[in-house]
Amino acid sequence: MNIFNRNKIGNLFIYLSDNIDNLFLTKLLKLTYIIDELAVKETGSPVTWLRYKVWKMGPVPRKIHTNLTFEGGNFFSEFVDVEYVPERNGRKIESNNQFDDSEFSDYEIELIDRVIKDYGRYTSTELIELLHETNSLWHQIVVEKKLQPIFDSNEESTSPYSIDLKDAISDPFLKTMFDEMLDTIEFRESLVR
Repeated sequence: MNIFNRNKIGNLFIYLSDNIDNLFLTKLLKLTYIIDELAVKETGSPVTWLRYKVWKMGPVPRKIHTNLTFEGGNFFSEFVDVEYVPERNGRKIESNNQFDDSEFSDYEIELIDRVIKDYGRYTSTELIELLHETNSLWHQIVVEKKLQPIFDSNEESTSPYSIDLKDAISDPFLKTMFDEMLDTIEFRESLVR
């Protein structure tokens, strides 16, 4: 798996697991999405630049989910440990390293702290419900692509559709900045393939 900003994402996971008790994978992924969406709305740039798929349980960064669920988290093993907890039927995330803030701006740390304060007490289920609200980016795609009947029938819990975080931006200048940064990110990703 190649992710150009692996260290930043790994350190975000350390920070979240150090600051939220009993952090499990679903909650980690939902909080990461909230951080990215809020950053995009406020600055035109997400913190992680992860790509989120529209799945039954809300926005999911597929590569991260796959690695932490099925590959034992080996891609992030220098940052966090992933332990399956049978009685919770989930994967607990615990930091195994010191947080390195050198990847983050002061704004990003303030934003992450704000998300922890505002959403850290929510359960995974409550975060999923929040991200499923009418007019959320996830909900808009579910309606547009008619995914709800498929998700409701348990026929499928994933979809090939992605959330375009740019759709969260209302300011035209920030949209232009987003596009320019995305071009740079895609170029950098092409170099690590």
